Order: sequence, then structure tokens, then C-alpha cells
Amino acid sequence: MAALHFTAPCPADVKLQDACGVPLGLVAQPLAASHGSGGTAFPAAACWASDLARCARCHAYINALCEVDDESWACALCGCSNDFSSATSLRRYYGLSDERRAALPELAAPAVEALCPLVAADPDEGVEEVLALEAQPAVLALVDCCCSEEGMELVRSALAAAVEALPPAARFGLVSFGSKMSLHPTAGGHGDVLDIPLAGAEGGRASLQDAAPLGRMLARVGSSKAAILAAIEGLEAETLVGGGRERALGDALRAVLRWVAVGAAAAAAGGLAEQRGGGGEEGEEGGGGGLPGAHSFPGMRLLLFLAGPPNCGAGAVVARKPSPAEEAAAAAAAAAAAETAARELAALTLDPQFPELSAWNDAVARTVADVQRPAIEAAAAAAAAAGDLSHAAPPGVKPGELAVNLAASEFYAEAGAAAAALGLVVDLFAACPHWLGLDLIEPLVSASGGIMTLYRSLDAAALPQDVYKSVAQLRALACLLRLRCSPELELQGPHGRLVADSEHPDLFRLPACSTQDAFSFDLDRSSAKLACAAPAVQLVLQYSVLLPAAGEGGAPGDGSRFVLQRRMRVLTAALPLAHTPEQLLAGCDAEALATLVVHKALATAAAQGPGEARKMVADWLALLAAAAAEARGGGRGEADASLADVQALHHLPHLLFALLRSPLLQARASAAGGREGTAAGAVPAAWRHPDAAAVLRSLLRVLPPDELSVAVCPQLSSWAGPEEVAVMQHSLSEAALSVGEQPLWVLDSFSQLVVLCMGGTPAPPADSLLLRTLAGIRASRRCTPEVLILHEGQDDTSPVDAWLLEDAVGPSAGGGGGQQPDWPSFVDFLNAATRAAQRLLPDAAK
Repeated sequence: MAALHFTAPCPADVKLQDACGVPLGLVAQPLAASHGSGGTAFPAAACWASDLARCARCHAYINALCEVDDESWACALCGCSNDFSSATSLRRYYGLSDERRAALPELAAPAVEALCPLVAADPDEGVEEVLALEAQPAVLALVDCCCSEEGMELVRSALAAAVEALPPAARFGLVSFGSKMSLHPTAGGHGDVLDIPLAGAEGGRASLQDAAPLGRMLARVGSSKAAILAAIEGLEAETLVGGGRERALGDALRAVLRWVAVGAAAAAAGGLAEQRGGGGEEGEEGGGGGLPGAHSFPGMRLLLFLAGPPNCGAGAVVARKPSPAEEAAAAAAAAAAAETAARELAALTLDPQFPELSAWNDAVARTVADVQRPAIEAAAAAAAAAGDLSHAAPPGVKPGELAVNLAASEFYAEAGAAAAALGLVVDLFAACPHWLGLDLIEPLVSASGGIMTLYRSLDAAALPQDVYKSVAQLRALACLLRLRCSPELELQGPHGRLVADSEHPDLFRLPACSTQDAFSFDLDRSSAKLACAAPAVQLVLQYSVLLPAAGEGGAPGDGSRFVLQRRMRVLTAALPLAHTPEQLLAGCDAEALATLVVHKALATAAAQGPGEARKMVADWLALLAAAAAEARGGGRGEADASLADVQALHHLPHLLFALLRSPLLQARASAAGGREGTAAGAVPAAWRHPDAAAVLRSLLRVLPPDELSVAVCPQLSSWAGPEEVAVMQHSLSEAALSVGEQPLWVLDSFSQLVVLCMGGTPAPPADSLLLRTLAGIRASRRCTPEVLILHEGQDDTSPVDAWLLEDAVGPSAGGGGGQQPDWPSFVDFLNAATRAAQRLLPDAAK
């Protein structure tokens, strides 16, 4: 169902919230399938948005929590009494029987779906109202050809899967790049592959529209499927030149964005004319209810396949290091500037009443170095993370001459903003065992509303499955989100990809949103008294979506016609009230709370460094343990950071320790796989990749609580047999495996599902509950996890052993240059947090 998860009950007053130390927040997954929708994320709209009554005071929509009678209704958020005085309200609500009124969708369920006009009428400007448009789904694949033949074969399989996921009305195009761009005709009879050079006087600004109009290169799947598959099979890997490959991603991306901007309108108009006029294989007349056609391809997908770091042209993540002469010249210029500034300052007459001004003379010489220091430190950290750059060297360049180009991040942020403005959603699929610079490329994905997936090995890559899911999944476009709260609650800000509107408070924008995406909000208890029986929040999401047009008599469409609609989803939920610390702690949602803490830790790490983020996590656990001890009426001796006595939160310390051990909060990582102070052999394979932290960080920004918890802290479960679960959640330790004495164990590390068969236990049958459960997990996740079945004593069990994070493996990475204590094991972490909690408590209970 459409989910609103609160981290905890609402405290009865501010004093209770401060005493317990539990952050109040909300995690929303607004496009999850709702009740009564038949499992679909986009059910039929119940009414027009303009039909819904709204509160005169806070403007919230009428909902199932409101008290409604024949003539009026009381707002569940602010308590305001509203009448049914408007014409719309009179028609919809006034004079209905209680049974008929209770059956109205907005009063019967916590979520309601309503229609909005795509374009609102504006008589003053001569703009007519547009209710819907006929449009076509479109997918454009941009393939990196600088890869091995094995890698190219995997991409061919993934593109074939994408074509299978598309409906007959969809359009598909294929472009490859390396040192040049190639346009691959996907419609029969349109000629050979067109090669277009990227390097040139204008930096690769060749016009693809002049070479081949976009409409000619986007073939309709229903009529050109065979030609599309033939074009995919014709993809070839680019050969090595001079010991390296040129991968001009930035230039190719810029050319594609300009191609779409110039050619989308003509291509969409031509495609709809062909579809309506009998040019397609259906030969149908009209269709789509006579709707006008869209002037572009709304929500067009750009599938970007990357096999290595971009190393030339715009957006290159590596660049040549400055020569010693250039460095010496820069240092001399900086010294001369500092000397000139000092001389000019010394000539000033300083007021003796302000002796602190004399410090300027000493400080000015350090100004240039102070300004340059953050950039120097960032470059050093990036170089440490990238490690060996030999795989990134273009032809004629030695690896030792390369450095990480941090300025590339700005290019991809601008490219992502341009893609979002064009309604283009970029999904990035990267397959490389070495550094690719994904932390620099990530803004392209997040700014456009796409996803980023990394495969460490071609052997285990589920690329075809993931591409199929990406293409088949409907996404909401051009989203506007508003969160309204009762007066007792204050909205502090969002986490994730939401961007605050510059003019309207509590309004957020999002270029695209999938049914799996979730967003978090910080809330705070205000000093206001309760306006209603319980505090409530209302989330309103307005979005556009491209849906199959209904057939005759409202039957489900066959995918030959699509309609672009504007919709509004209204979700309303009430928070339970907590009057005592015991009630507040017992009512916590551990997964939602963990989601909020992870977002806060990542924000702290980005702003103040990993060391401060690690300190924040440890300090917060100590505060929570102290509050739990006080809730039990205990003193220092009652503090316990394991939170064993708080059933709702007993797993939270395990997740926090896994977060501290993860690459997310490490000061630096290296391509060699080790982390500062940590034995390399103890690091899980999924964390050894130099880009692992960047990909995980990007993914966590949109994961719902149940998936985020597993992505941060793997789940270890035991099975009494293939058909019976023994314990769903064990600690990640060798002791758990030894004491459990179960024949089957399952480790879910989000990217892998490992079945460990103990003591000669045979592998579970294919139709067993265990493997059916794993199949369900693989089908539901946006990134398909690999399944491994291992036998104790016969196979290498390191895929399980490396995730036993709570065992002692040596000091964990310190993030702050000595500011953070070492926690060699989970027990050490708990002991340190318990001691910190004890220092916050009095000697005895009051």
C-alpha cells in the first residue's frame, strides 16, 4: 500500500521529545500500490482533484480522518470546521446518506487518486484547458563500445531484454560511443550505421539531427522489432588504439541531449501520424479517444551503459597532471599575490583602537594557501579512492600522468539538469572491476530521476534482468510534493532527492519517481496544543504519468496507445500520541528510525566529514540508551546500549554498527580493497570496489525502510529445513552460526543472497519455500541480487564470512584523525556506547 512510516509516536509535549532523544520523522513511499488498487501503483482515478473539498484554514484535502455530517466537516489536521458552501461541495457531499458518504473514496481510504488537467485554462492568456494527451513511450540506449567482447555480449542481452519489456507503441533508438559516435538504424530500410566524429574544433558539438533526424532513428517496437534486434546484434566493441581507449562520454551525452531537444517534437508528431494513419502494423484509425498529441516523448528513458571511466573530452573524470613547470609557475604567482597583498596592507594606517587589525598582516600571507587547501585535500582523497588509473589512460598518455578531475562533477550536474528539463530520465548501468568515477557522474542520474547500478564482475551481473525491470516500470514525471502537518508538528526539511521550491514553503520538486522510491522528512514537536484527537500529516503528490489507453468498454489497453495524464495522490495518516517515555520508545518503528538516522549521518559526512558523522551516530546511541534507562527509572547501572529491554529497537544498535563499518562513513577507501585500520580480507567483496560507496550512497537516497535496512546491515536468517524458517534475524557473528545449529542459513546482503548448507545438508529443492522466497526477493528489488548456494567444508564460504561484521577484525576505520575511538568488534562498540550513556545519567534513580 502507499506507505507513510513514522519513526515514533508523537510526544505529548516538547519536554518528552527532548528527554527521549528519538528523532521524529516520516518516511513516505507515495507511489506504492494502495488498498483497493488491485496491486497496481496507478489505479483508476476516483474523481477530479477540483471535486475534493479543502479546509479553509490550512488548505488540506478532506480525508477519511475527518468528522463529516450532512452540512459540514472538521479538518483532521487543524480542527477547523468547514461547510459545504461551494457548488462542487454541494454536489458531491451535501445531503448524502451516511452510507453513501462513507463510500466516497476520499472518505473511505487513507489514499485517494484524483485527476488534474495537464494544462490549466487561462482565459487572460488565451490558453485552453488540456485534460490529457496521446503520447508514446520511448527508450534511447547509449552504449559504451570501449569494452571487451564479453561485456558487449552482456549489453546485447540487456538491450534485447529492454525491447521485450516495451509495448508495441513504444519507440526504441540505439547510439554507441567511444572515440566517435555511431547511430544504429533500428527501422528496416534506413541504411547503414552512421559514424560521427566527436573530437573537433567545437568540442564535439556535431549535430546528430543533421546527420539523422531523431524520428528516423526511433523505431516503433510493434512494427520494427526484428530490425531493432538486428541492430542490437550488430553492436561491436571498439578496438584498442595505442594501448588505451578513448571514452568521450561527456561529448556523446551533450550531443544526445541536443538531439532530443531539437528533434523530439518532430519525431513525436511523425510517430503519432504514422500510428493513427495506418502506417503501423495495426492500421487503426483514430484511437486514443481523439486526444491531441504530445509535442515530445514524456518520460523518455536514456539507458546509459558504461564500461570504464570517461577519459577524454567534456566530462572526463581524469585529466593530465600539470607539469612541474606549470606547478612552479602557479606557486610563484600565488606567492607574488600574497606578497603584494601584504605590502598594500602594511601601507595602510591602522587604527590603534582596533589592535586585532594588526593580525591581518600575518594572516594575508596564508590566505592563498587556506583557499587552496580544501581543493588539494579533495584531490588527494579522490586519488586515494581511485587508486591505479592505468585502465583509464587514453591512447598516448601514461597512467602516471593522470589525476582525478573533480570538475567533472559540475558537468554532469548540468547535464542532469538539462535532461530533467527535457523530461529525460537517465538510468546508468556500469560494469567494471576498477574505478569509474561514479561519484562524479552520479549527479547526472539523481538530477534526472534515474537509478545507478554497478556490477563488479561480468560473470555475476544480472544486467538483462535489471534493464528489463527499469524499462517495464512506470514512473511518475514532473512531480510536485507538499507535506502538510497539524499545528503540533513542524516540518524541518526533507532527505533524498527532493528539491525545495524557492517560492512556496513545504513544496518540493522531483523530476521522476518510481513506485519503489521513498523520501524522508524531519519533523519536530511544536509547543502548540492538540487541535484534534491526534496529530496528522497529509502528503499530496501531483505528477504526470504515461499509461496504456483503455480499450472498448473500459477494458485494459493492449499497449498500442498511451495517454499522458496529470494526477494527484493524497495520503493522510494520524500519529499515535505518547505520554510517557515507555510509550514513545515502545512505539518506535526501527526501520523508519534507521532510515532517518542513515540520512542524517550521510548529510553530516558530506558537510563535516566522516569522522563527525561517526561521532554523531555513536553519541546518538548513547543518548538513546540513557533515555531508555531513565524510562525504566534506573540510574547509571541500568544503562545498556544494546537496547535489549526495548523490543522495538533491539536491532537498531546492530544496524548502526554496520553503518559505521560500511564504506559510507570511512575517511578514505582505496581500489586495493582495504580501509584504513581494517584488514582487507575482512572487507566484503561488495565494499571493495572503489565506487561502492558512491553507488550505495545514491541508492540509499531513494530506498524504502525495509530495503535500506538490508542494504546497510545484511540479514542473516536460519532455516530448520527448506520449508521452515527457524529465526529470521541473527547477529552477524560467528557465534550465531555456531550456536544456531541449523542445517540451512541464508544471508541477504542486498546484492547477494547466499544459502549456506551446513554439515552435509543437501541444497534446497527448486520448488521449496526457501528458494521461492529468494525468487520473490530477486523479482521485487530494482537491482537483482545474485544467488549463491554453498556447502560447508566443500565451497569457499567467504561470501558469508566476510559479512560477519560484528566479530573482531582489528580496529575499524577512524574517520577523524584520532577524534574517534576504535571499535574492533560490536561488543566493544556497545561497551563504549554504554559507558557514554552512563556518563549522562545520575548515580542512582531519582
